[in-house]
Amino acid sequence: MNHAEELMSEHPDSAWHILESIDRKALDSRRIRARHALLSSQALDKNYIDVNNDSLIRIAIDYYAKHGSYEDRAKAYYYHAIVQGNASNTEAAIKALVIAEEYAKKTRDTLLNGLIFSYLGDQYYSQYSFDGAIAAYSSAIPFFETLNNKTYLLYVLWRKGVSLNLADNPQQAIECLSEAQTIAVDLEDLPAILDITASIGGIKIGRNDDIVSLQTYKQDIFNIYNRYADGEIPVEHYPLIGYIYWQEGRIDSARILCNRYYSLQPHITSLNVGVLSILSQVEESDGNYKKALFYERLYSNYSDSLNMEWRNNLVQNLERKYRTEYFQKSYAALKKTSWYAMVSLILVIAIIIILAAVVIASYKRAIFRKNQELSEYEHYIKESKTHYAELTHEYNEIKRNLKIPNEHSQTLFVILENRIKSLQKLLELASICETNPDNFYRQFKEHLKVASGKNQELANDVIAIANLSCHGIIDYLQKSYPALSQRELCYCGFICLGFSPESIRILYNHTNTYSIYTLRSKIRSKLGITNDSSNLEKYIVELKKYLGKTVDFI
Repeated sequence: MNHAEELMSEHPDSAWHILESIDRKALDSRRIRARHALLSSQALDKNYIDVNNDSLIRIAIDYYAKHGSYEDRAKAYYYHAIVQGNASNTEAAIKALVIAEEYAKKTRDTLLNGLIFSYLGDQYYSQYSFDGAIAAYSSAIPFFETLNNKTYLLYVLWRKGVSLNLADNPQQAIECLSEAQTIAVDLEDLPAILDITASIGGIKIGRNDDIVSLQTYKQDIFNIYNRYADGEIPVEHYPLIGYIYWQEGRIDSARILCNRYYSLQPHITSLNVGVLSILSQVEESDGNYKKALFYERLYSNYSDSLNMEWRNNLVQNLERKYRTEYFQKSYAALKKTSWYAMVSLILVIAIIIILAAVVIASYKRAIFRKNQELSEYEHYIKESKTHYAELTHEYNEIKRNLKIPNEHSQTLFVILENRIKSLQKLLELASICETNPDNFYRQFKEHLKVASGKNQELANDVIAIANLSCHGIIDYLQKSYPALSQRELCYCGFICLGFSPESIRILYNHTNTYSIYTLRSKIRSKLGITNDSSNLEKYIVELKKYLGKTVDFI
């Protein structure tokens, strides 16, 4: 295999013969089989044998993916890309080239680096990604210039020029193609000279260059024909020269060349559909409008069909392009992940510690809040025991003295009585659960939940009864002090009915002592009670008397 590798560059056919003659039994390890597969793939490519099945190169990929030098790894993925490209699997080809590029740039193999970028440009070109193709061909140029390899340099400059034109950069395209043309002349590569010259002419026509510019171009191209083609115009150039003849007014010569081309190349593609447009212009200039219309319609029909096919291909190629770009970004992210693996691990550990600290702190805060609430509940129970008798007495007094038998009063008494019974059960529960704080906490929260759900109903009835029994005091407060909320009006209603602040707090289930005083402070502020010596109860009592006198007077 060493001898085959030595012959690979200059005599690839001999290298292929040697590799084919090796006894398969001698390939007795994964490393040897991988090397044989890689050299065989290289020999096939250099002998211009297109392979579209990856069964051979796959042997090399499976090994070199984790073993071998960077150069061998780069070559394995490069030839894998060529096989995928032959199979028209552009996406897989670009994926392989991206990996090959990463390994190749770690080597000193200038030729391999250039070939990778050159083939990458071909794949982007096939996807109609001309900007990507231009970038890839541009990356390949310095490598081939370093090697002074004019054959490869000619190819990438030529392809870059065509891509620049398709990317709507005609001036740069002409400059690039002219450079390629100079190299083609040095190499005496006749097909390249003629094709590049035709490409430059096509760009000039597309730019609608003036007749003087076209005549100069015509003189240059006929010099090339005289030098390299015995003065004969190649068939492929008939439409180009026919167009120049038409511009010069040589209608018959233009018609002869274009008709001859159309008869020799009847299969219309995107590369030669323009000849129909030229024929239409030629016939129109000669007054043959019927023929001109025929060719114009034919040109339009073919153009529409080709455009539809092109758009369908473009959609598919764009999908492959974006999937490929996603792969490239994913691969770059994978490299960064590998590079920062240790940092990431440290960050993960730090985050876990922080999260653990947050969880512990949250748990401690939850325990603290629970203990705080439990302390408030216990204080509430303690005060409820102290004021239970007072609350019961106040309730019985109101029930006895209130002489307004309506729906509101009946509902109010039912709610108040249920509240008092519920409070009694709560006091009993506190005694039972004295040794089990968690059970008491759970039961008490359930009591608050049920009682709070009935607060709105209680407020409505308290306001209605206080209004009826106290000379419309709530209506007066609502009209005179519109800033008062319903909850604040309800509190005033409790005072009107004769409940003490402690009883109101118990009935309202205010476990936090400060919350009831905050409510009272807001009411005082809205009523304009600024004198510290005046309290809310005194203000309500005096207002009741005032409203009572007003009613008696009326």
